[in-house]
Amino acid sequence: MFNLRAQNSIQDLKDSVRVKEFISSAAKLAEKPDSQLFFAKKAMELSIKINWSKGLAGAYYQRAFAYYGLTQLEKSLENYLLSANSWDQSIKNETDRVVINFSKSRRANVYGNIAMVYNDLANPTKSLEYNLKALKDYEELKQKSGVARITGNVGLTYLNEKDYKKAEECLLKAIQLDSELKNNEGLARHYSNIGNLYADIGKRKRAIDSYSFAQVIAAENGDSSIVATSLGNLGTVYSDIGDSCLNAGNEKKANEYYYMALEKSQQALNISLKFNDLMTCATWYVEIGGDYSKLKKFAESEKNLLRALQIAEENGYSDLLDECWGNLSALYSTMGQYEKAYNFHVKYIAFRDSVYNKENTKKIIQSQLQYDYERKQTLAKAEQDKKDVLNDAEKKKQSIITISVSVGLILMFIIIVIISRSLKQNKQKNKIITEQKHEVEKQKELVEDKQKEILDSINYAQRIQKAILAREEEIKHHLKNSFLFYRPKDIIAGDFYFFEVTDTYIFYAAADCTGHGVPGALMSVVCSNSLSRSVKEFGLVKPGEILDKTRELVVETLRKSGEEVKDGMDISLLCISRNNLSNIQWSGANNPLWYINNNNLVEIKADKQPIGLADNKKPFTSHSLNLSKDDVLFLFTDGYADQFGGPKAKKFKYKQFQELLLANSSKSMNEQLDILTHSFEKWKGSLEQVDDVCVVGIRI
Repeated sequence: MFNLRAQNSIQDLKDSVRVKEFISSAAKLAEKPDSQLFFAKKAMELSIKINWSKGLAGAYYQRAFAYYGLTQLEKSLENYLLSANSWDQSIKNETDRVVINFSKSRRANVYGNIAMVYNDLANPTKSLEYNLKALKDYEELKQKSGVARITGNVGLTYLNEKDYKKAEECLLKAIQLDSELKNNEGLARHYSNIGNLYADIGKRKRAIDSYSFAQVIAAENGDSSIVATSLGNLGTVYSDIGDSCLNAGNEKKANEYYYMALEKSQQALNISLKFNDLMTCATWYVEIGGDYSKLKKFAESEKNLLRALQIAEENGYSDLLDECWGNLSALYSTMGQYEKAYNFHVKYIAFRDSVYNKENTKKIIQSQLQYDYERKQTLAKAEQDKKDVLNDAEKKKQSIITISVSVGLILMFIIIVIISRSLKQNKQKNKIITEQKHEVEKQKELVEDKQKEILDSINYAQRIQKAILAREEEIKHHLKNSFLFYRPKDIIAGDFYFFEVTDTYIFYAAADCTGHGVPGALMSVVCSNSLSRSVKEFGLVKPGEILDKTRELVVETLRKSGEEVKDGMDISLLCISRNNLSNIQWSGANNPLWYINNNNLVEIKADKQPIGLADNKKPFTSHSLNLSKDDVLFLFTDGYADQFGGPKAKKFKYKQFQELLLANSSKSMNEQLDILTHSFEKWKGSLEQVDDVCVVGIRI
């Protein structure tokens, strides 16, 4: 495997042979990482002893490969970098062109693996950097197969970052190169990836063709994994086409596509079952369950979704749990089993509201439900409780005057006291009911007085919350071609919009704080104040830096309570140049940005982290966009898509939300607002609004 360098002694020559034997043994034990590490360590120690850089490069490579198999990505990256450095040293020490080219080829392979690990560590910038280093080496060596493989990897990185134009260029070039090389393994991979690209941008015919090519080529090559993935992806595209047909009123055509989707997903599942790939199997069960539901075969849908839920629960697949709960909630609602639908919807909302503190979210929901029940059912309250409420209300009113973060903390304390008192009185209910009639009536009057105090306090909090929101007239003054659809679920809301104008920039955001009603409103005060400070006090203009500073201020504020509070905020934040409205910068925490260009809807994905306390936090990404005249941008929270309604009491969903925005994007912004309002009310019907709603539209 390695050419020998000039050795100073016969012993060094023997040692270099032993190094190669150790490396060869390590490579043969790739499926046994611990044994692989044992021989790689021996090769490393002996290479250091005889100062042999090629041997050291090979030893580090085997160590990196073993650590990757053990999913210890940081150690894998460290050893791949050491391997690349050793190849650098080997190239510097050589004069023989053949040996130099061999070392460059090995270094290019290592660069590609470094890029792969950085991709797994969610660092696309570094992944792209090392892929381009590998590409440079392969191009200098005129190694066409290496150029094809790395070009495909670069395309995949661009695809993950939603840079569709560059991604398509790279993937098409990789397909051309591997076609010339007749490399079916690479072709199947590239066609699968470019199918994902076309599916993302709504070019479904091209997506179907690409997935079909990938399936056929992978089958010829014996690659069952890509065959299953391609079949499943075909099923997803067919199901999406069925949805579009159904929305257009063609149920017969929609059902044809749903059956096609079902067939492909079932084929994908059968392949994955053979290899016991549980996570992939669960994904196909969800797809199959969804297709059966669309075909109104509810028993089959339930069976498949419950099987997916079982796998997700047994193996801790949290993302799949979220998807299973949401689909089961919608299914049971359609079947008229509203108690089951509600129970799964509560789990779904709890997961979405606070991924980082599920137990805390569950307690908040239970407390609010219990509080609402007590307000309706209890006929009497104690005199002492009334005094406590009045005292707490007075403290709250005095604190609200400051309109600061302390307002939120004091209000939170008051509401917690109220809920706590209400729960305690549940134990006294039987005693109160048995009291004399005149005493019951007296207590009833006290309850009504207290409820009025609470409602007055909440209404006052509403005025405070409105005070932190910009007036729509001010927004229209700066952004004439825009609309704002803002619909709190309760009197006060967790969703809010942020609008700030400086001499050179306009800042506009749609934000969703943990929960809705009182808890959400308290967080909105904290988060809005932190956003305002980031812009005004700290003078930040890049959206990513603004979100970084906002997160710092929110965490600092919540920690003043002395407890670890993991509540937070999802947000989509725009920075618009006042001199050139088409010059846009954007950053998002969990909530994406949609914009429509030439009748195509493009999504810029957000960083998957909230504004709040979280593990493994990363800096937020700022995206720069140069848009064209009449492009339309949309910022939104999850309330519109999550609203239950329609003839089958299902969720509106993001797919239908996208189609609604796309279908009406050419209309004036006022007309779009009217359509959004009418569609929401028509869909909701007589059902209760499930969450706060905030949608912002801006035409360039």
